[in-house]
Amino acid sequence: MTISKMGTSVVGFDHYHANNARRLNDGTKYYVGDHFVTNLRERVMPKVLAAEKEEYQKIINKHKEV
Repeated sequence: MTISKMGTSVVGFDHYHANNARRLNDGTKYYVGDHFVTNLRERVMPKVLAAEKEEYQKIINKHKEV
């Protein structure tokens, strides 16, 4: 995991590749970014939240049984 100075992280990339991904996503003063990371996060967020809800519900149900 690479952690930037702003506190955000890009999992699965070393420093070099994380910076390249950031530039491609956000763009620079020389070219416009295509926002692939942002678009992917928005597209998968409902699935992530549903999976988290399911796991949290298991924990809650486990504590109710005790």
